[in-house]
Amino acid sequence: MSSARRLAVVLTTVAVAIGWLPAAGAAAAAELPGARYTALATPTRIVDTRTDTGGHPKPLGAGETMTVAVPGVPADATAVVINLTGTGGTSDTFLSAFPTQFANTSTLNLALGETAAVAAVVTLGPDRAFRVLNRNGSIDMVVDLVGYLGTGGGDGFASAASPTRILDTRATNGGHPSALGPGQQLTLPVRGVAGVPTTATSVVVNLTGVTPTANTFLRVTPSGGASTSTLNLAAGVTRANLAVAGIGSDGAIRIANLAGDTHVIADVVGWFAPGAGGRYIAAPAPARVMDTRLIPLNPIEAGETRSAALASAAVPPGGRTAALLTVTAAYPTEDTHLITWPQGGAQPQTSTLNLPAGKIVSNATIVEGAGVSVYNHRGEVDGIVDAAGYFYTPTRAEPTVPSAPTLTQVRNSGARVQLAWTPPSDDGGLPLTGYTVTLRPGGRTITVGGHQNKVTVDGTVNGERYTVSVAATNFAGTGQATSRPTGPGPAMTRIDKDAAGTPDTTNGVFPRGLSADGRYVLLSVRSSSVLVPEPFRTAQSQGSYAMRKDLRTGELELVGLDPAGRLVRMLTGAISRDGDTVVYEGYSPDDVFGIYVRDLTTGAVHVVPAPTSTTNLALSADERRLTFGAADGVYRHDLTTGVTEELLNCPEPIHGCALSNPKADADGTTFVLDYRRTPTETSRLTLLNADTGELRTLPEGERSTYAISGDGQWVFYSCETCPDRFVIRKVATTPGAVPTTVKAWTDGYTWVVNPYWVNHDGTLLTFERQRGDGQWYGSAPGYVFDLVNQREVMLPQARDIAFLNDPMISADGSTVVGWERCLTSIQDAECLPIGVYSVSVPAMLGG
Repeated sequence: MSSARRLAVVLTTVAVAIGWLPAAGAAAAAELPGARYTALATPTRIVDTRTDTGGHPKPLGAGETMTVAVPGVPADATAVVINLTGTGGTSDTFLSAFPTQFANTSTLNLALGETAAVAAVVTLGPDRAFRVLNRNGSIDMVVDLVGYLGTGGGDGFASAASPTRILDTRATNGGHPSALGPGQQLTLPVRGVAGVPTTATSVVVNLTGVTPTANTFLRVTPSGGASTSTLNLAAGVTRANLAVAGIGSDGAIRIANLAGDTHVIADVVGWFAPGAGGRYIAAPAPARVMDTRLIPLNPIEAGETRSAALASAAVPPGGRTAALLTVTAAYPTEDTHLITWPQGGAQPQTSTLNLPAGKIVSNATIVEGAGVSVYNHRGEVDGIVDAAGYFYTPTRAEPTVPSAPTLTQVRNSGARVQLAWTPPSDDGGLPLTGYTVTLRPGGRTITVGGHQNKVTVDGTVNGERYTVSVAATNFAGTGQATSRPTGPGPAMTRIDKDAAGTPDTTNGVFPRGLSADGRYVLLSVRSSSVLVPEPFRTAQSQGSYAMRKDLRTGELELVGLDPAGRLVRMLTGAISRDGDTVVYEGYSPDDVFGIYVRDLTTGAVHVVPAPTSTTNLALSADERRLTFGAADGVYRHDLTTGVTEELLNCPEPIHGCALSNPKADADGTTFVLDYRRTPTETSRLTLLNADTGELRTLPEGERSTYAISGDGQWVFYSCETCPDRFVIRKVATTPGAVPTTVKAWTDGYTWVVNPYWVNHDGTLLTFERQRGDGQWYGSAPGYVFDLVNQREVMLPQARDIAFLNDPMISADGSTVVGWERCLTSIQDAECLPIGVYSVSVPAMLGG
């Protein structure tokens, strides 16, 4: 793979300091930040390494950086508009133009021996110069100065609503229906054409040379006579370059061809004029908003359109901005062209760049709005879009600060506060550049971009009440804030701590059962954990022990013993509704497997013979019956008589029937399981009546996970074959019941939804939702869904790099217990150790 294959292509930008005005009152347009443009009367060559021009009369070597002094621009100039050309390179390479420090981006990509040019806006460093780096081999470089951007004067920018073709020598458009010959120059009127006003001083056109008969270049000037080039062309290759061309006194520009015959196309993208209001603001750093080369590889197919928002490049929302972009196409499988236009608008008939198969070609463009669409004509091609900055246009002569936003949601989740808002009804005549969110007490302040309408503030105190406020900002200042108090937030408590408050650090504590009132939690605890009392604690883990935690008193008790008083190595377990009886399966010290039922009031231990690898241990509400599943069947054991009955038999679970994960209601009477009766059938969600042996298949197709309410009235499940793929459904256990949708997700970033636990009457459901938005990237935080009020609430996070999952809810709906899992995008070394937490459900839902 050549080095050019790995290039990151951006348009080097102008860095403009933003001076904030007082928050109150109006600001005259002249006081607003941003740069305006002044064109040179004639483009000037300031560097040519093939000659002495620029003081570097030799090619740039590999890794060499040249400082380019810019003569003749005023002291208020902050950036220059140049045409950068590379020629005669001895290797595939790129040139990068930047003010002082190379930012690992490129401005112009070049193949071995290729001559090509690109327009660039380059910030000036403190020494009134900029730098150009060559990556590989040696190459000659040419820099032509076209104009400059400054804060003290110049003309504003206006973009065309859509690129408009004003010249095509293959047709009559533009009045020159034939190719330009060698040395030929045409005069192209631009003032008063395609929306360009009669006062315009410069025009921005996308210039394309089509199938030249010889290697050549096109020169665009106000009145001719310059010794510069605008677009370099290889024989037979169609290529485009953005040109910022000064307009001659007759309202026209001149396009000259050096050699051979070539057809020429010119599309108007925008213009600079005294009456235009557009001022340029550079992005804090060049921002990549699209790159189809990233994993998973996703090239743009023939005839496909791909879109990207510009929010990550800090381009404000709304319709008064025009973003300066670099669009790069890399290694198409066929000759093709790309078209760009504002996201959500109509696709124009004009192209942005043309390129042959197997090449990398870049071009700058300007697109209105806060999103861009990219269309590929033929084959497959990788597309890269970088945002350099934007022009904004005030809509009032004296803009003001924006009015207050409207808070639509304020939710205190304990360890974090979430709020959302709608934009202010009056933006003050300027784009919204950001919002300021403040939390009191504590005075925490967070600023976010103008695109955002929600934020989460982490690290808040459980049980604390806050007042949150949000205010909008534009270039005139920050407007009035709107405020709202929060509730106290849920009581969220870390429970994997010993009596002295020391937390576990082994990452080996997991909840296995929760009493009906949410007071007691059965935990499996790694034997080396600080939670295990001496002398039972081991230096190295030798398995896990069963321990009961009293969430009211904090008392932690080692409960997993066999009848001889020896510790059992626990696999899974359950706890009674009152928390006084615990069930744990595992191995005794002599490696005998069994299910152990211990009455914590009397200390008696009952051993239930069972096959290995049981699932979903559960005690009935009267504590008489223990139910569990295994690979070969579903079982119910009577603790009074000592009799174990097989409720469902599956003697050949692999080749014959199959069942998995049976779950029982509180009485141990109704089971729900995924069941296949014969080898040829599909597994279906099935109800089993333990008293009658009746099996009844529930409606609909394949499921992922499921749960049954404690009263046995409702089954909840995720439905993989439903029309809305990411959906939780519920169905009554009565015959003939029709399923209904609890919640469906159509947000585009939900990947998997798994219901886990339900309270006794089926009004509160816990589930996990795997997400691909923001920082989540496949992580699956736990949620509570309130079916009465139709509310979905994510469990609070004690830290912003981890989340609670496997949420277990008590029968009375008062408490959820879950353990932390690190975000998929976070390294374990940064995140561990994890914790186990209890959360007050009423406080969370009411916050």
